[in-house]
Amino acid sequence: MDSSIFYFKQFSVKQEKSGLKIGTDAVILGALSDVNPEVELILDVGTGTGVIALMMAQKKNCTTTIIGIEINKSAALEATSNFLNSKWNHNLTCLNISFQEFSKHYYKNIDLIISNPPYFNNSLKSKSAEKSTAKHTDELNFYELIENSSKLLSPAGELHVIIPANEFEHFCSIANKNRLFVKKVFWIKSTELSKIKRAVIFFSFVDSIKTERTIVVRKLADNNYTDQYKILTKDYYLNL
Repeated sequence: MDSSIFYFKQFSVKQEKSGLKIGTDAVILGALSDVNPEVELILDVGTGTGVIALMMAQKKNCTTTIIGIEINKSAALEATSNFLNSKWNHNLTCLNISFQEFSKHYYKNIDLIISNPPYFNNSLKSKSAEKSTAKHTDELNFYELIENSSKLLSPAGELHVIIPANEFEHFCSIANKNRLFVKKVFWIKSTELSKIKRAVIFFSFVDSIKTERTIVVRKLADNNYTDQYKILTKDYYLNL
C-alpha cells in the first residue's frame, strides 16, 4: 500500500499536501456528528485532506450535497482529488477559498457546518507555511468561524466543532452572542486518567438543556484503543 494514502473501509485519503495529516481529532468529529435525514447541504470548513467531508458522505450514502472549503491551494487540490476518487464524487465539491470570502458570496441556507478549526493562538509557529495555516487562528479565528456560521446556517441548522477543552468557555461565549447554544458536548480523553483534551460541541439556535458524554480513546494498560472508541469508529477504520 502507498504510505501517503490512508485507507478507510469505504474510501481512501491521499495526504501528501495538506498541512495536517489525518489524526484522531478529525476522525472523532466525523464519527460523532449525527446527520439527520433532513440535512441536504453540509459545509466542511477547513477541509484539509477532505476526510471529514468523506465521512459525512459515507454517513449519508450520499444523498446530500457536501462542500469542503480550504484556503491552502495545494491542500484544496488534494482534497478535490480525494473527492473525485470516491464513490460519492457527484455530491462532493472542494473550493479553494477562505471561509470569510465564501460567506460573503454564498446565500443558500446550510443545514450543517462542521469544522476541525485552527486553534493555536500564541504558540510557536511551524516552519511549514501549510502546517501553520492549518493549526493557527491567524487565517480563521473562533469569532469569524462562529459569526459566519450563524449567518449561513438554516433555522434548524447546526454547527459541529472539535476544539481544545480549555477553549470551551471562550468558544461558547462567542457562540451565545451569535445565538448559537450548546446542544451536545463530548469530552475527549486520551486515557481514563488523563485530563480532558478536546471538546466536540454541537451548537444549534435552540437554547435547551445540553447532553454530555465522555469518550476515552486508549486503554491505560496497553495503549490500545478502548472498546468505546472502536465502536465509535467501526464503520470507518479498516483495522482496529
